[in-house]
This record gives sequence, C-alpha cells and structure tokens, in this order.
Amino acid sequence: MKLKGKRIWGCTLGNCINVADIHRFLQLAKECGYQTCFAGAGLSVDEILAVLKTEKPDFMALSYRLTPEVAANILMVLKNKLSIDLYPETTWLFGGTPPVCKIAAGSDLFSAVFNGTETDDQVIRWLQGT
Repeated sequence: MKLKGKRIWGCTLGNCINVADIHRFLQLAKECGYQTCFAGAGLSVDEILAVLKTEKPDFMALSYRLTPEVAANILMVLKNKLSIDLYPETTWLFGGTPPVCKIAAGSDLFSAVFNGTETDDQVIRWLQGT
C-alpha cells in the first residue's frame, strides 16, 4: 500500500488538550510526504465523525493522554457511533500513554497504536510503510 501523498487528519479526543504529541506525529507525517491537518484539541466523538464525513481523510489520528477509564468510555462511544462500512477507506490511528494505548489496542478500532515510547525513526518507518 502506497502511503505517501495520503491525507492524515489528527486531533486530541474528548477532554484531552495535550497537543504536543499529535503535532509531532503530523509533522513527521508531513516530512514523509503526507498531507496533514490538525482538526483541533478536545474534539467530541460527534465532531470527529463530522470531520470524517466532510473531509474523508485516508487516516484519522486520535490522541488521548489522560485517564484510561475516561478514554475507555470515549472509545466505546466512538465505536458505537462509527459505521466502518460507510468509510472503509479511512484508517484509524491512536496515540497516548501506555495504559490508554492498551485500551485503544483492545478496541479493534485502530490499525496502529503509538504509546509514546517509539522513536521518531520508528514512527517514520511506519509512515513509510516499512
């Protein structure tokens, strides 16, 4: 699968306003040839789904770095509201703390989960499809 030239939209989820990691991810993606857009901080599930419906990005990258229990609830709402069948072209990505990433990985929503321990080189290799 050719990843270069694809569009990645990213945001922080729910009540999380920590944007440093999602900005870094989007910067690395841009350097790898992706078209990137930061959709905002603290977006609700409905706002994320509106972005998905309007923009139809190839990748939707979500970030959440707060309480795992709150993340679990938000991801459950997302999973219940999301119709993968309507947007099969969108690949979902997630970044957060290791405890939150464990929940995200178990949600079956995300093709890749980044827990913050990855080096820039590891993220770049993923972005390049290697």
